[in-house]
Amino acid sequence: MRRHVDINVGNELEGLNGVRCAVRQFLEESELGVSSSATLLMSELLTNAFVHGEPPVSATVDYLPSEVRIAVSDGGHDSPFVRSGSDEMGGYGLRIVDALCARWGCDYSKSGKTVWCEVSIPDPVAC
Repeated sequence: MRRHVDINVGNELEGLNGVRCAVRQFLEESELGVSSSATLLMSELLTNAFVHGEPPVSATVDYLPSEVRIAVSDGGHDSPFVRSGSDEMGGYGLRIVDALCARWGCDYSKSGKTVWCEVSIPDPVAC
């Protein structure tokens, strides 16, 4: 079973469908039971990177012993934040991330930032 995948993101927001398919395929092959939520989380983080960050944008998915870690890097240095109530269209991406994952955060480097989240892998049901 693959434990790590680098996702070729490209430079266009329109390429997100291909990224979602690659993430979904990796997670379904891994049979972890988190493919729907993890695919949505990747989509939200990538959309934020394209809308609020700077190129280049890259993404990874790691299967760890008890969780799946999704990470999206971009060349920007602005800190991500969860918006409080908003009447605007959009602005709910990190609220979705915060609600669906076990934890999330942001790491910074000279070349930009990496926003990551971790999804807990459900325990197998005992028969």
